[in-house]
Amino acid sequence: MRALRSLSREDWKNIYKNIPRVLNGAIKAGGSSVGDFFQVDGSEGKYGRLHMVYGRGGEQCRKCGNIIKSVKLGGRTGSYCPGCQQ
Repeated sequence: MRALRSLSREDWKNIYKNIPRVLNGAIKAGGSSVGDFFQVDGSEGKYGRLHMVYGRGGEQCRKCGNIIKSVKLGGRTGSYCPGCQQ
């Protein structure tokens, strides 16, 4: 896990540049349908199938093969790959 303040200017540029791509992909897939979220017609979104770490604690990372870690942060669970997200 990495402290937010450690992100470089280039890291922030990459995040900013990729936000539209991620949001457009999620919209095209009908959302993530994590938890109790569903479409108004009751269908599930398919973007959650593409999540790299969310809800995948203890599983292998799809990118590097390391085991995804889960941590409690303020009463919520967060997941990260110790190999990809240092």
